[in-house]
Amino acid sequence: MGESDVSIDILYCGVCHTDLHAARGDWPDVRYPLVPGHEIVGRVNAVGRSVSRFKVGDIVGEGSARIVATGHSFGISDAGAIAMREDFMKARPDIVEAWLRTELEAQQYVLEPKNWTKVAEFVKSQTAGISVQMAWFSIYGAIPKAAGGSPIRDEKPFVFDARVHKLLAETYVYLHQAKVIDVDKPAPGALDDSVARKVAQAAKAPLPLGIIKAQDVSRIPK
Repeated sequence: MGESDVSIDILYCGVCHTDLHAARGDWPDVRYPLVPGHEIVGRVNAVGRSVSRFKVGDIVGEGSARIVATGHSFGISDAGAIAMREDFMKARPDIVEAWLRTELEAQQYVLEPKNWTKVAEFVKSQTAGISVQMAWFSIYGAIPKAAGGSPIRDEKPFVFDARVHKLLAETYVYLHQAKVIDVDKPAPGALDDSVARKVAQAAKAPLPLGIIKAQDVSRIPK
C-alpha cells in the first residue's frame, strides 16, 4: 500500500443499465472478462501513513470522485425521460396526468435551494452506506472540470424542447449505427409531451422549470 492510499472492504456497489448493456455485449468493442458495477461504498480497513482525511472504520464512497462519466466534456447533455405505452395513455389519461403532476412537483422541489438538505436526507433514508453530505454532493456539488464536471449540475426542461429533440435524434442515429436498436429515428408520435405541457400550464410553471448550478463543497450541510 502506498503512503497516500486508502484500502476499503466493499459493502455495496451500484449497477446501472449501462453495466447491463456492457455485460450483455450490447455496446461495441466491449472487452471481457468484465466486472460490471461502479459507485462503490465500503468501510476503510487500512490507510497509508500520509492519509489524514480518512481513518480505519470510516464509510467511504468511490467511483465518481476521479472522473465523472458525463457527456459534458463532449458537448453532449445527459438526459432522462418518462416512457409510457400508448394504449395505457389512451385508456387512463387521468393516471398519466396525475403521474406527471407528481413528477412536476418533485422536480420543482429538487430545484428549490431551501429544500436541498431535505432532498439529501431523503436520499440517505432510501439508501445504505452513504451520508447526507455524500447524497447532497451527488446531486448539487461542483465536480472539477478536469474530472468531467460542468458548471450546471442539472437541468429540468420537463418537456421536449428543441435541445432535447436534437439530442434524441442524435441518440437514435448513434444507437442504430452501434447496432443496439434497429431504427434510426423514433416512430411518429413517439415523442409526445402534450400532457406534460398541459400539466405545466395548469400549474402555471415556467418552461423550462430551471437549472441547478454546481455548488461549492463549502455549502455541504454539516
